[in-house]
Amino acid sequence: MKDYQRIPQFTRRDFLWYTGLAGATLPLLHWSRLPAFGASKILKVGVSSDAWNLDVRLSTDVTGINVGINVFNGLMNYDPDGKMFPDLAEDFPEMPDDKTYIFHLRKGVQFQRGFGELTAEDVVYTYHSILGKEGDITSRIAVWFSPIDNVEAVDKYTVKFNLKAPFPDLPDMSSILQTVRSMVMGSPAWRPGQFAPY
Repeated sequence: MKDYQRIPQFTRRDFLWYTGLAGATLPLLHWSRLPAFGASKILKVGVSSDAWNLDVRLSTDVTGINVGINVFNGLMNYDPDGKMFPDLAEDFPEMPDDKTYIFHLRKGVQFQRGFGELTAEDVVYTYHSILGKEGDITSRIAVWFSPIDNVEAVDKYTVKFNLKAPFPDLPDMSSILQTVRSMVMGSPAWRPGQFAPY
């Protein structure tokens, strides 16, 4: 056998040396490609599939609901420890009786892109459109909110939910359903991401 036909020997020691070298170098290559902290204001998140719909009133798929929860705000929300807290509401809702909830909205909450301030009318529109009382959408999540008889704006920052029957899950459900702006929904100017600050 001639020298140029010989296959070089690759020993266990060579294998361990090259593996160690690769193991030490790859993390350095990864970290060198990361942008500096604060260099970019873009957050990229991977999801398992495309959302079927980004209109929170129509989303029924897990991805669409998860995107909605991370882009929009509800009356209530949950912190990382699973504790409920008021989000668009100032405080937990008042319950004058077991079939009435009253939410007081935070003042000064602005929709993105100059669409104005959140008002009780936006909350009424959101829930009424889901329940089929306003607009021409057919929402599959209406069944989740079927105990709601009516939603009314008491004043600019107060929303009253009148129920057909006691519905103790309403504060929880108001964390899943995010509020949309009544005057822009369905218009070409509307885009998702109305409350999330960029």
